[in-house]
Order: sequence, then structure tokens, then C-alpha cells
Amino acid sequence: MMADSVTKGASQPSPLHCTEPVKLVACGVDNGIMEPVLKEVVSSVDRVYHDEDDVVIDSVVNGNVPSYSLESRLGDCRRAAAIRREALQRTTGRSLGGLPLEGFDYNAILGQCCEMPVGYVQVPVGVAGPLLLDGAEYTVPMATTEGCLVASTNRGCKAIYASGGATSVVLRDGMSRAPVVRFATANRASELKFFLEDPLNFDTLAVIFNKSVFSSMVFCVGGGKGDCCFLFLFFHIFIYF
Repeated sequence: MMADSVTKGASQPSPLHCTEPVKLVACGVDNGIMEPVLKEVVSSVDRVYHDEDDVVIDSVVNGNVPSYSLESRLGDCRRAAAIRREALQRTTGRSLGGLPLEGFDYNAILGQCCEMPVGYVQVPVGVAGPLLLDGAEYTVPMATTEGCLVASTNRGCKAIYASGGATSVVLRDGMSRAPVVRFATANRASELKFFLEDPLNFDTLAVIFNKSVFSSMVFCVGGGKGDCCFLFLFFHIFIYF
């Protein structure tokens, strides 16, 4: 009866949209007796979700459902990551067992910093400081796996503090990009390298480059980055000119 009430109750949401874990509590009953029953109930519920997920996983593997659309289709970022992860394992034949999946808020990164997640990587976070900068003290968090990096930074902060602190000035806020010259072979590229390094060719290069659009451009990006957008813009600027 417990299994029926969990899996067939009228108020139970569809398995495809259920985001809350099923919790079963037995009160006043010997746990040794109830434990096998509870495990069977939970197992049956898990199989319902797994069967539903298998349909979606097969659709992703077969290319009928784009992997990038899982979050919007399912309305559950964690389940979308789990389904995408399993589809990837089936497609590649490789296990992602060493990559954690649970314990991460996938809703927090939706449309923010990572697309099509299949898990996450744990990076230890250390703190350096206090850093005395512009008259204020800052504790600096550093996520790294490089040994001695936080320790050496901390020593630097200590030295700066002992010397009276540091001051900073923002001269300009922006991101610069410059064009790249591409050749069909490495030999041709090396010839240009040697040509550019020859001081006798500077005047010739200056005349040619000053007549063209081969210049460095600076974009004011605020807190964003978007290298792909800059490269796309460069491409169309060069075509225009």
C-alpha cells in the first residue's frame, strides 16, 4: 500500500517534473523489520523515474532531442545534467563515475557561466591576507590546486601590509584584441616572423600597416568577457573595410 500511495497517488506530480526526493519515515516500528520494506518502496519509485529518464536519454543519444535543450524541456536543471551525463556515457562508452554530480546547485549556473553541464569539479579555496589596498583591508579567496600559491600570496600580502599598504589607479577599463596573420604552412609563418624581427624592415611594415585596418581594438566590457563576440565583430569589421 505504501508503494501504491507514493507512485499512484492522485496528488503525486508527473515523474518527468518531480524535483523533490521521496522521503519515507516509519514511526513506532522496528527499523530492522521496516528497512527491507522501505528499501523496496524507494527502489520501485526510483525505477519509475529511471524509466522516464531512459526515454529522454535515448532521444538525446539518437539526436532527436538536442542536449542543450534539456533544461528548458524538463524544467529541472539537476535532472537535465544527469540525463546529459548518462547520454554522454552511452555515446562515448566511457564512465564519468569520477566526476561528481550530486551536491551542486545547477539552477545557479543556468544561463550564467556554464552550458550543458554533466557534473562539477571540486577546487579547494584558500584565503590570503589581509591585503591592505587603498586604505582598506581585504581577505582574498583563491581557488587553486597549485601548491604554495596561496602561501606565497599570503606572504606578499604580509609584506605589503608591513610597508604601509598598496594603492591602485585604474587607467583604463577594457579588453584589447589584435589581428592574427595565418599562413598555409609553418615555413611561410616563420618567414614572416624573421621578416618582422629584422629592424631594417620596420619602416616598410609601418607604411603597410598604417594604411590598413590591422590595428588593436579596445572594447569596454564591464564585468563581461565574451571572446567569441569580439572575434565575430572583428571578422565583420574586416569584411566591411
